[in-house]
Formats: sequence, structure tokens, C-alpha cells
Amino acid sequence: MSRDADSSKLQALLAPARAGEPRIAPARPRELGLLARAVAVITARMTGTGPPNVFTTLGRHPRLFRAWLRYSAHLMPFGTLPRPDTELVILRVAWRCRSAYEWHQHVPLALRVGLTADEVAGAAGESHGFTARRQALLAAADELLADRALTDTTWRAVRDALSERETIELFLLVGHYQGLATALGGLRIQVEEAVRPLGRRACERFAEHEGRAARNGPEPPPGSTIGAMTAELRHRQVALVTGASAGIGLAIAQVLAEEGFDLVLVARRAPELKKLARSLEVDHGARVVVLAMDLLREGAGQDLEEALGREGLAIEILVNNAGLVEVGAFREIEVERHLRLIQLNVAVLTELSRRFLPAMVARGHGRILNVASLSAFQPVPSLAVYAATKAFVLSLTESLSEELKGTGVSVTALCPGLVRTHMVEQAKEGSVLARLAPDFLLSDAAAVAREGVEACLAGRVIDVPGAPNRLTAHLVRFYPRWVVRTIVGLVGRRAL
Repeated sequence: MSRDADSSKLQALLAPARAGEPRIAPARPRELGLLARAVAVITARMTGTGPPNVFTTLGRHPRLFRAWLRYSAHLMPFGTLPRPDTELVILRVAWRCRSAYEWHQHVPLALRVGLTADEVAGAAGESHGFTARRQALLAAADELLADRALTDTTWRAVRDALSERETIELFLLVGHYQGLATALGGLRIQVEEAVRPLGRRACERFAEHEGRAARNGPEPPPGSTIGAMTAELRHRQVALVTGASAGIGLAIAQVLAEEGFDLVLVARRAPELKKLARSLEVDHGARVVVLAMDLLREGAGQDLEEALGREGLAIEILVNNAGLVEVGAFREIEVERHLRLIQLNVAVLTELSRRFLPAMVARGHGRILNVASLSAFQPVPSLAVYAATKAFVLSLTESLSEELKGTGVSVTALCPGLVRTHMVEQAKEGSVLARLAPDFLLSDAAAVAREGVEACLAGRVIDVPGAPNRLTAHLVRFYPRWVVRTIVGLVGRRAL
């Protein structure tokens, strides 16, 4: 394999996380001061790329640019942490935050300061093979990114391996580069096209880490929709969205495609899924697999897992969105309808989480986004079983978030209030109270989806979109249960 081929392969593995035109375009040379131009030229020579767009973007604001340089300088060449350790942490943060820009800039620097190709690849995968000191650095970075705090075990490992000043610098380093990655993604600052070739071994190690959980199994059965996927999809991060044909699920799929993910869309209605897939492919360049299936069918979860396994598709984000709602008096709704609701809202969500979670933990990264509801925080007469299932989802999410600390995997519960979707329209048909809900209490599905995806990528455990909903969720925690039950009972009985 030639060095040019190595470079092309590395570019394919580390494609930019966001597509589209930059929101703030790089400045032209005459707009930059001498300092910004000098820093851009020096960094370009060090990394072997063109002038970094982050410098030519920020450089037109001299005071801001100088302040940022002063702060970042203390975290890099003049810091206490050794440069190889610093670059290792930066690479870990870039990989976890999906910042292709920072990754491209710092891989050459990491190799230049002494990290091996295997160590660079390890920053994008499992932490095996590192010294105890570097394992502590990577574990701390993972937990700070996921939970903004360290477990006692990791804290003891960090204090045993680092001095107090190095420990403080580690925290600042992770926070700085996480914030920088967020800014680079939000501004859509692009990765330069010319990337310095890094050698065959580095690229092979990257491919190995990307493909470890993506081994090809037997050929898919004839006529399988998923069998049409190309091998290229296996090298990109993939999100699986259930209930993607309408409402919040459809909106989440759109946001994930915009964020640079390829998608597996699951729902019963094939025409709606295919229409959405075409739209995502045209608008965002996403590669989309459509799986029209009823998740309530016995064995559906196993069939889904096996189909993805045959194609070697590793799920980076699992979005458990599929759900049902039943409105009315508990005693008047047929038993079968109650059981179907519980099966989809609870059993299917639990099964899919259990099936895809072990592979995420083995890879050292992954995320689960469970779509719960504001009703998870209190009982809701006329929505008794629905509210109970969402309380289960919230409790499960919080429990898993604690179990998974330090693994690099996060679980998020999205708890929206009333959203303009077909489910709310269905609720209005059976509830006078729902029909009287003022418009300002109805959230837009796209806004809810975007906030949910952002919370998921940031590793937050609970997200309640909308100020009125957040206030409600907080208030019910401070009142005795009997008070909450009495208030929602007075309101809920009006819907019967």
C-alpha cells in the first residue's frame, strides 16, 4: 500500500463530522493580523497540512484570538503534563467528541512527539496496552466527557499517577478541547483536504479498531433490504433509530444525518421510511438502511441484531423511540391494548438496549438515547399505563448511567412534554383536556429532537426540553407524593 493510499484511507475513516458550508467562513489573508498569520503558518508546517481554518476563522478577532492563545499555550507546550500524554488526551477528546478537525490536526503532532501508531490508534479504541499512568489519563478523559465527574476508582488511579498540578491541568485540558470541539462543530469549520501521510501501520491500526466489532458473518438472505449496503458504511458511525417514520423519531433521524451519522431506520411503515431515507441521502449525504418491521413481533429484536451483524454494522448510537400511547380510563381500555403498550414501551426498549450495549462497552464508546416523557416524573390519570412505562424508562436510564461510568458509553433519557406529533393528535381525540392544551405548551418535534441529540452526544443523563417542562419536572421533586398525586388527580380526572 502506498503512502498516498494510506492518507486516503485515513481520510475516509476520519471524515468530517459535519457537512455543509462553514457558518463563519475562513478569513482571507488580508483580514488576518501578523500574529494569526504566523501561528497558522507555523502550525501548518508542524502538522503537514494547510493553514488550520480555526486560526483563519478566529484570527479576524485579534483580542479574542490572543486570549485564546494565551490560555491554550499553558495547556500545551508550556504545561506540566508531558507532551506525549497531552497529545494522547487531546486525541481521546477529539475522538469521543467526533471532532474530525482536531483529530486531523493532532495525529501528526502526536506521532511527532513520540507516540507510536498503536498508541494513536488506541486513543480511538480500547485502552489496553497502555501504562497504568496513560490508562488513568484515558479513563479520566472518558468519565469527564460522559459525566463531568470521576468515579472513586478512577480518581484514586489519577492521584496515584499524577501530581496535583498535572491533575488540575488534565481537567482543564479535557474541558478546553471539549469546548473547542463543540465550537468547531457548531461553526462547521472544515478539515483541510491535504493530510500528511501517516504510514501504513497507523492506517491499518485505525482500520482494525474501526472494524473489530464489524466482522462479516454469513451472507444475508436473498431479497434482504439491508443486503444492499456497501462496505463503506462499515467505516462510518451508524445510528439506529426505532419508530423513525414520523414524529420525534423522524426528527431525530434528520438531526443525526445532519450531524454526519449514517442511519438504520426501523418502523412498520415502509413507504414513509423510504421517503425519509431518500430525503436524508439527498440533503445530507447520509447512507441509510430501511428496515420495515414490527418490533412487537416475537423474535423481532433478535432478527434486527442478526441482520446488522451479518453486515458488520456497529451501532454507535441506539435511539429507542418506538412507542404507543393509550388515553382513557384504565378499566375501559382493553387488556390487549395495555399489554401491547407495555411490550413496546418497556420490553422492546429493554431488549434492544441489552442486545446492543455489550458491543458498545467492548469498543469503549457508544450512546443510547431513550425517549421517555415528562409524564415519567409523576402519575397521570387517563395516561396511567403510558406514564408508568415512561417512569420505567427514566429509572432504567439512570441506573444504566451509573453502571456504565468509566466505560465510555452513556445513556440519556429525553423527557419532552406535549409535542406536535401524531401521538399527541391521537391523545387529543380521546381527551378533552389534551384538546384544551394551549399552543405555547406544545413543543416543536424538530427542536425537541435537536436538544435530545445534543444531550445524547454530550453524555447528559436526563434532558427535559422547554422551560415550562423543566420547571414542572423540578417542582414535583420537592412536593410530597400525596400532594403531587392529588394535584394531577384533579387535573387528570377531567380528561376521563
